[in-house]
Amino acid sequence: MMITCGTVNDQPTTVYLVESSEETRALVAGFLERSGRIRVVGTAADPTSAVVPIRESKPDVVVVDRFPRSELLTGDHRVVMHATTVPDRTATELRRAGVDAIVFKEVGMLDELIDTVLRVAGNVSPARTAASGE
Repeated sequence: MMITCGTVNDQPTTVYLVESSEETRALVAGFLERSGRIRVVGTAADPTSAVVPIRESKPDVVVVDRFPRSELLTGDHRVVMHATTVPDRTATELRRAGVDAIVFKEVGMLDELIDTVLRVAGNVSPARTAASGE
């Protein structure tokens, strides 16, 4: 029996990734894409250069590595912060500002990032059994 996990509308969740480290950006983008449930529609090294491409690509979720500029907190997308630390702000303050979820960068946490992106996008359906055709 094969279990697959799909999205509500069978379309991948679209993500725009803002990550300052080029190496980490490539690693995370590749990992998200390999999930088969997420399509990375663009990447940027900093929030300033991401504003226009995000507006144009209209992703479901923006993943940022530090507190985002206010322009990234508005629009039709959700925001997931993927950071090592959250200095000077509590999770409550971040959520009030418009950050929908926080996933800390730790070894083994990339699966949690995928799960969080899908949950925040509201684009997750229960696991279904491919063998039964459900």
